[in-house]
Parts: sequence; C-alpha cells; structure tokens
Amino acid sequence: MSREKGPVLVVASSRDDRRILFDALDGMRVGEILSARDAVHARALLARSPRPALAVLDFAHEVSQSRTLCAELDGVPVIGLFGPEFDARDGHACPSACSNVKAWLRAPVDATEAAVRVREALDAPAPASPSLAHSSGPATPPQSLQAGAHAALQMIAGLLQPARDAAGLPTLVQRAMQALGMDLMVIAERDASTDNTLHSLARMDRLSRPGASDPLAQGFVRQALKGEGIVRVVPSQADDAFASETGCAWYAALPLFDMARNRLGLMVCASRVPFIEGPAALKPILEIIGMRFAALLELRAERERSRNRSLMDGLTGLPNRMLFNDRLKSVLHDARRTGEVFAVLFVDMDRFKGINDSLGHAVGDQVLVAGARRLSDAVRASDTVARYAGDEFTLILRHVNDRGDIDRIAAKLLKGMQAPLVLDDGSELHVTTSIGISVYPDDATDAEGLVKHADMAMYSAKARGRNNMQAYADVPADTHGQRMEMESRLRQAEANGELSVYYQPQIDVATEEIVGVEATVRWQHPVLGLLSPAFFMPLAEETGQSLSIGEWVLRRACADVAVWRRRHKLPLRLAVNLSALQWMQPNLAAMVEVACRDAKLDPDVLDLETPEGVLAKPQAELATAMDLLRRIGCRVVADHAGDAQSAPELVGALPVDAIKIDQSFVRNIGSDPDDESVVSSILDAARGQRRRVIADGVETERQLEFLRERGCDAAQGPLFCRAVPVAALMRLLGTRRPAWAAKPASLERSAPDKPRSPPAGRRRGAHG
Repeated sequence: MSREKGPVLVVASSRDDRRILFDALDGMRVGEILSARDAVHARALLARSPRPALAVLDFAHEVSQSRTLCAELDGVPVIGLFGPEFDARDGHACPSACSNVKAWLRAPVDATEAAVRVREALDAPAPASPSLAHSSGPATPPQSLQAGAHAALQMIAGLLQPARDAAGLPTLVQRAMQALGMDLMVIAERDASTDNTLHSLARMDRLSRPGASDPLAQGFVRQALKGEGIVRVVPSQADDAFASETGCAWYAALPLFDMARNRLGLMVCASRVPFIEGPAALKPILEIIGMRFAALLELRAERERSRNRSLMDGLTGLPNRMLFNDRLKSVLHDARRTGEVFAVLFVDMDRFKGINDSLGHAVGDQVLVAGARRLSDAVRASDTVARYAGDEFTLILRHVNDRGDIDRIAAKLLKGMQAPLVLDDGSELHVTTSIGISVYPDDATDAEGLVKHADMAMYSAKARGRNNMQAYADVPADTHGQRMEMESRLRQAEANGELSVYYQPQIDVATEEIVGVEATVRWQHPVLGLLSPAFFMPLAEETGQSLSIGEWVLRRACADVAVWRRRHKLPLRLAVNLSALQWMQPNLAAMVEVACRDAKLDPDVLDLETPEGVLAKPQAELATAMDLLRRIGCRVVADHAGDAQSAPELVGALPVDAIKIDQSFVRNIGSDPDDESVVSSILDAARGQRRRVIADGVETERQLEFLRERGCDAAQGPLFCRAVPVAALMRLLGTRRPAWAAKPASLERSAPDKPRSPPAGRRRGAHG
C-alpha cells in the first residue's frame, strides 16, 4: 500500500461490525486499529493518536455525527457504512459533506469485502481539489440549465447514459444532483414484505439537519405514491412545512414505473436554489431522470430474481447444492486460516420413495418442507442447511468444540425429525432420517472429501437400521497410517516452533470489561495448516505429549499475562486448561509455582480448568494436587457439560472454586428450552455455593442478556472476540481501558453497544 501506515479509525455502532472490521484489518499490513462506537468516542481516541491513514464511519445509525467527523478528517480516505436496507451491489448514497469517502460497505459487514475496500481506499490517490461537498454554500446550477429546458434535457439524458446497470445508482444520483444543483435526492423502492414501507437504494442529502425528519416520511411523498408525481416550487417557505424545515426552494416526488406500469418505487428530490426555467421545464427533466432510474430498478429486480432462482431451492426456500458448495468452500477457507473445526452432515429421509409412491408427490412435498423447517430450527444462524438433492439435505455446523458437541447436535436433529408430522388433511405421518457426519480436518481437508465422507457415513447409518447417525471412519489400515504420521509430526512440532498460544478474552457480564484471558494452543501443521487443539490434543493425551505441551503453554501464557498486567495496568486473570493426564502429575503444583515465579506472575490470578469428567472420578492424587494449588493461591475451575438434572448436584459436589458452562449449552440459549434449563440450573446452584460462573461460547446479544439476568459473572465467545494470537490481543489491550479509568474505554471487538458504568463500589483491582 502506498500510504504511510498511520492508524486506522473504525467507528461503528454495532459490536459485530466492529469485530469483523477488526479481524479484516488485523490480517492486513495496516497501522494501529482505533475502534469506537460513536464519533464522540472516536475524537477521544484521535486526541492521543497520530492522524489516521484511513477511517471507517457509520452512516447507517449516526448520520449527522459521521458527516461532521468526516468533514473534520478532510484529506483522510473514508469508507462509509450503510445499513442492511441498502443493496450491496447498488452501493450507498454519500452524504454530501463527505467528498473523501472512497468506498461503501453494507452492514452487517462482510470481512472479505471489507478487506478489498480497505486496500482500494488506501491505494486511491488523494483528490486533486475539493468537491461540491466542501463548498461554503449551496451548489449553483450549471449555466446550461439557464440556457433553456431543451438543452437541459439533452445534457441530463447524456449524463445518465453511461450507467448500464443498477450498480451505478449512487453515481447517477450524484451526477443528477450536480447537474440540477440539488441538495436532496433519494431513490427508493417499495419493501417487498409490505405495501407501506419504502427502502432507500441510493441517497444524497445536503438538507439533513439534527433532528430533521426523513423526507420519505413527508405527506407529499405519501400523496405522490397514490397518484401522479408532485413538483412544487415554493414562493414562500413560511407557507410550506417541508420547505420551512429544510430551507428548499423547490421539491418533487415522482413515482417510478416499470414497462407494465407497475410501481417500483419513488424518486424524491429538492434544492435550496430556485430553478430559473420554472416548474413547466423542471417536471419533464425530472421525469426523464425518473425513467432512467426506473429502468435500472427494473433491471436490478430481475437480476435479483434470477440470482435467487439459481441459488435457492424453489420448494423449501433453502440454499441449493450450488450455494451450499459455495458456502462450504468459504467455510473451508476460514478454517484453514483460523484452525476452526466444523462438521458436514448428510441427512436423508428414510423410505421417502415409498411416501411419494403411496401417498403422492403432494404429500412428499409437505414432508420435504416440514423437514427443511425442522432442520433449520434446530441449528444456529451461523450454520447452513441446504437441500442437496431430492430428499437429501446437507448441513455445515460451524465453531464446534469437539466430536461430542457434534454428536449432541446430530442427536437433537434426529429427535426433532422423529416428531409426528401433521399433513394438510389432518392425518399424521411419522418420518425418520439417517445422518452421516464428517469433520474437518479429521476426515477430509477439502470440500469434495467432506461431502463424500458424510454421504458414506449416511449410507452406513441406513445399513445399521436407519433412524440413527454415524460418523465417517476410514479404512483401518489408512487410519493407522495417518495416526502414526500425525504422532511423528506432533512430536516434532514443539521443537520446530510450530506451536503457538492464542488468547480469548473473558468479559465481565455486568460491565463488559476484559477481566481475563483463556490460553489455548494452536499447531501450524506443515501440510494441514493451522489446527485447533480439538484436533490434535486428544492424540497428545493418548501419547503422553500433553504433559510437555501443557507445561509449555502454561509457561508461555504466564509470561505474556505478567507483561500485559504491568504494561496496561489491567487486573487480568489467566485461565489455562489442564488435561486429565496433567492433573495426575505428582509435581503439578510445583511446576505451576515455578512457572509463575519465573514469569513474575502472582499465582492467585491463575485459573486452572479441568474437565468435569476428571472431577467426577475423584482420586487421591487429584485431591492432593488441588489442595496444593489452592495453597499457593490458584483457583480451580470445572468445565461443566452435564445435564439439567445433574447440574445442581454436581455443582454442589465438585471441589472447585468456579464453574465454566460449556458452549454446547450456551449456543442454544434462545432456541432450546432444555439447554436454557441446564444453564439456569448451573447458575442457581453456583449462586447457592457462592461460586463464580463463566459462560463459554456466547454468540448473540440475546444469550448475553439471558446470562446477565440470571447473575452469570463472566463470559467469553465470538460475540466479544474469538481466540487471537499474541499480537492481536496486545493491540486490543492497548486501546482498551478498565471501567474505572478516567479516559473513555476503547471498544475493540469485545466492546458493548452502549457505555455502561461500573457497579457501585468497584475499585481498582476488584476484578480479581
């Protein structure tokens, strides 16, 4: 990139958008990333930072604030964010005060598109001269408009001609505004779901003032939608409410029609500069512009319909095979970069041909539609359900922790599909399914292999009597050979420097401040790429390598956290997972004490996590190790993965200081009452025992609110921040401040949407 690497400013009201933008920028060679929720917070960050090389500003929620900040950043390239009501391919309207906007992004933000737009903005040459956006007063109409309406019509027609498709809408709006000296232009279409809502596709507006109402909500807009277009020249602003509010001299609202005279939407425009030729000449000019925009809207709608027809299944509304394969390749790309483990499921209706033959295709269609709905309801929004072919469905389950997590989800799918199906005639039909499972990267590392192996596993499930699930298994000889090779490579990984420690922040649920980090290990495999611990640590446990790997992770993490606590003055706790084999080490407490002493880290900030299964089978060695660890100040945390019935008893019986709720339960908050019951039971039992509770795998605001209402202490998960390497976490902590600090808190990926004050009585160090 050609520009000097100054900081990059990200201002977005949505936490998810901030996190995605941080991830996209973090993977590029840019300077420090300053992340804020609004313009006020952004100015506080800029006050103590160099001038940014690039800014991303949110025009979807904070239009006036972003416009002002954009003007203050004159000369800095800006990427604008607009809301989901705008079509990403059409682009978005640029508020006229922002000539330095170089590109536009739709929110929710797509990471790949964000990376492309950032590169384009940083590489773009600086503007040679300020545009109309920075002029001191309203733009003056071109002289050609004052020479007669006929010349104006010719100029407008030629001006709009170059754009051949709907992707040029924002450019055309801007050209039309400049040609007529307009201060407002909005191209909107009707919302397909309701006849009363208009969605803006492209918009330029120099009339907006703080507190001003949306032009689309004006009475003259509703009037224009009912009949002919309205063009009003305002002799006196005092006699017209809209003119009085905006200061315009004329305004217009014209319906846009397709070739069959179906109303597509509306064009609204206005200007503070009088049109010399008068309304008789103004109306035909606007009608020509409107016809051009109507043609583009019609083209856009047809392309969207064609795209949907090609990528979506017409019966179930699910993605078809083409879109599924595209999403699978995208997930694979992400997994190779991040070390994510995910699963592909192949679901087939049992004896579906018999249903079609005996009851007819209409009933068969009902079964397929009901099955599609049940599968979709049983998974999260981040997962994918597709109709692959006939009665076959495929699923992608993302961000799974281990095979046990996958098995629980598959069992839930089986149970949901077994429920009686009520047909249109009132009769009931019982339908079962067979499910095959393949896991990346265990079973395959490419899309074709994952689908093929899931398909093979599904046929294995059918061969075992149907109505069950089977995981893919290689030929024994192949499996043995692969295992031997993996063992050999894993033994060399530590010596070759292929292991690294990633950190996931843990957040105080009440204040949403970072109060700790969990350390996890990653393996940069020479062939398979970055691997998560769910893939290789079970093998390390079986071969005894988990002892040396675990000690290395503990030492590395203690050293890192000790530095961060001193540098950033944050009372961070450190959580480290210990395997069952590590808990049985006779010198565990001594090893932990030495690691803390060498790193100059107090042992009382260390949380040592253990699987619940280890604690469920108490042994003398385990009790001794836990007692010694507590004496030096460490806390013991149990990772709970039980059920609703066992939760209260286990929480009460476990000899631990805190409970960690497994993500397999947290991920279904809001969709599965049984899992919500598990979480509530754990929290209730822990509260009675006065034990802290940490929730793992929080993905949505709804889950966070559920946990907050029930008194959960801390949380971690994708909603705040995924596990990141050392460099990324250092940048996050560098722009973050605790709740009690005098300066505004920096809001990186883990920041709340709204600032929250700390609870009464919070003191420095109270997070410990």
